[in-house]
Amino acid sequence: MYLCKSKQRVVFGLVNLFEEQEQAPLTHLVIHRDGMLQADELRLLEGLVPALQDAGVQQIDIVEIIKSGYDRAGQWNKTTQCWENPSRGWSWLDSEAEATVMTTGAREIKGSKNFVPRSLIIRR
Repeated sequence: MYLCKSKQRVVFGLVNLFEEQEQAPLTHLVIHRDGMLQADELRLLEGLVPALQDAGVQQIDIVEIIKSGYDRAGQWNKTTQCWENPSRGWSWLDSEAEATVMTTGAREIKGSKNFVPRSLIIRR
């Protein structure tokens, strides 16, 4: 229980800091999670929703940044008739709540040219 209270204080401390700096109420809170959201974290955030809404937050989004994604990408080269590593910045929607982004590409690869860069999965 103590751990949950301390996380709650952190969230509300950040909300208060934002409102002090911006001189405006926070109406849309976005929380970025490095990795997949754990069940206890989700329960904590669900418990915070009524208090956040009472404080004026109208929308809350949780974004998971998943680095151990399964998606890979390749770019077909018509001239050489083979697959090549794509350029950095490629992205595509996997669903309404999930997208894949290539943060590395052909120019950032060091080593074998057969290496395929991993993507990030961004899940809302």
